[in-house]
Amino acid sequence: TQSTWGTTQRVDLPSSFSFAMCKDNCDSVIPPNLGANGDPKDDVSPKKQNDSAANFLVGFIVLSVVLAGVAHVLQTASLADVTPYLSAYSFSLTPGSIFFGGILFLILRKLFIWCVLPLDTHKTAEEVEGLTAEQLTRGSLALQASVRSRRTGDIPPPYPNGWYRLMDARDLKMGDVKYIQSHGQHLALFRGSDGKPACMDAYCPHLGANMAVGGKVKDDCLECPFHGWKFDAKDGKCVDIPYAKSIPEVARVRTYPVVEANGLIIFWFHADKEEPHWYPRVHEAITAGNFHWHGRSSHYVRAHIQELPENGPDNMHLDFLHSPALWKWLQPIMKHTWSAAWAPADAPNEHLANITLEEDLTVFGWRLPFAHANVTITQCGPGLVYLEFAMPIGRFFVIESVSPCAPMLQRVGHIIWAEWKIPRFVAKIALWMLISQFERDVPIWNNKTFLRNPLLIKEDGPIAVYRRWFAKNFYSKGSYELAEKVTKNLDW
Repeated sequence: TQSTWGTTQRVDLPSSFSFAMCKDNCDSVIPPNLGANGDPKDDVSPKKQNDSAANFLVGFIVLSVVLAGVAHVLQTASLADVTPYLSAYSFSLTPGSIFFGGILFLILRKLFIWCVLPLDTHKTAEEVEGLTAEQLTRGSLALQASVRSRRTGDIPPPYPNGWYRLMDARDLKMGDVKYIQSHGQHLALFRGSDGKPACMDAYCPHLGANMAVGGKVKDDCLECPFHGWKFDAKDGKCVDIPYAKSIPEVARVRTYPVVEANGLIIFWFHADKEEPHWYPRVHEAITAGNFHWHGRSSHYVRAHIQELPENGPDNMHLDFLHSPALWKWLQPIMKHTWSAAWAPADAPNEHLANITLEEDLTVFGWRLPFAHANVTITQCGPGLVYLEFAMPIGRFFVIESVSPCAPMLQRVGHIIWAEWKIPRFVAKIALWMLISQFERDVPIWNNKTFLRNPLLIKEDGPIAVYRRWFAKNFYSKGSYELAEKVTKNLDW
């Protein structure tokens, strides 16, 4: 950076920072572990941790006093006489009543969070690996060195062709404009007056203003905040220049096909700019309102996008990595058992791959009947995975999305729906267990190298078949040309 005194200063960025990094819904370039002012989030500094603890303690005491005071008022107002149950108790503002009032508050708060609020968690790659706040701040140089020295291997093209999640539909209101970085592109996502989402290149071809920052939605057009040029959502053509008598024919921006399905806004990326020749499946139970939304999670993974769905045909890693119980103290007596089969779909659904999976939870070798799950998994292109769980307690539906922020940085999301009869806390536990298993893979992905010719044995499963299927259906000539450009840009 250039300082105010004209001298050059070196600034060491956290290892998780990337020029194409995106935060939460990929609507900014702030790395996920930094706040808007550049300070680490999640109370990284010791001072912030102490302040947070002090605030919690003060809030605990104040709310305890309030609860004890309410109890005292109930007694003095003789309201307890109305309820025989309450008349059996005596309330007074004592240290004991304050303490138990606070405990009651914490219990009620936890019940409210688990039973009423949806799950909403976001983790960086470092947080999943369990790095402490001190390691993230003081050890940033060591982290950078480890990332730079990592042997990524001979990776395939970084941006496969397909449909990718941009953000949740509930987060884009009518008239909203969001700035998104994905697939090396700078995008403006907005919802027009017709209620439909639209996506186009963010930079105005006039003088390069970012239309997603300060731009406004006018009817079904995006208005540039610099000179007021308006671009149509459908074809990107400029339809109005406030101070001009005519509009140049070449005045247009690139637009991207967008669909809104299963509560997600999904856009089509193709390296050769071809139109979509397949579309993501719409889950009819969600559209009909038979399933209820219960929460979501997001993670950042430092790996190539092809590595993540490769776990599907890699059956052998299930028993080794995912069989132990989630809690170490239960692992000697409890374990998960798995059986799975992966296969690509036939024409005309070559973009699909199917996995049938059965999961059981055993204690001392005895299978728990209520924990049995039949799971049907559908890989829909490179960026979407549908998981349908059929269990004795009911049915769940999960969407896993993988969106490349940069060649070796993926944003992974999980969203869960469940039948109306299933309580929210049960659905949240199911999602928590799913992402806990997912987080076992993240440290592997973050640190592994891609082997184009791995040493496979017969028992490894159809990993080679998966790689041929992926390359045939999601890479084109433009994918390899784009990979060369990306590599040149990263050489510095």
